Amino acid sequence: MTTTYPSRVIKFDVAGYDGYLTVVEDGQGRPREVFVKIAKEGSTLSGFARAWAIAVSVGLRQGVLLADYIHACSDTAFEPRGVAQLGDAPPTEASSLVAAWCMILSRTYASGAAKAPG
Repeated sequence: MTTTYPSRVIKFDVAGYDGYLTVVEDGQGRPREVFVKIAKEGSTLSGFARAWAIAVSVGLRQGVLLADYIHACSDTAFEPRGVAQLGDAPPTEASSLVAAWCMILSRTYASGAAKAPG
């Protein structure tokens, strides 16, 4: 069993709330686990971000498609919202942090989002 996996780290900033989305990939380049680190450590928002990432990670390991998470979560709207800088992409508008994370995942893994992990 493989014990070392490649990962991608993408910096994000949504309306001044910044952090990093880390995606650990399987041997085929598909997302296996997701971690979110928000600069405001210890806040309710950072706890929520950690819980969201755990839920997505558990689902991915159980065969839930990344596309299903993107579809279900990309329309969320709550504060913070606003101008988003997502990695190297041009600034855009995000209706929430979760929507921003879904944009990152969609842009990064669009071609493989519909494939179940194997």
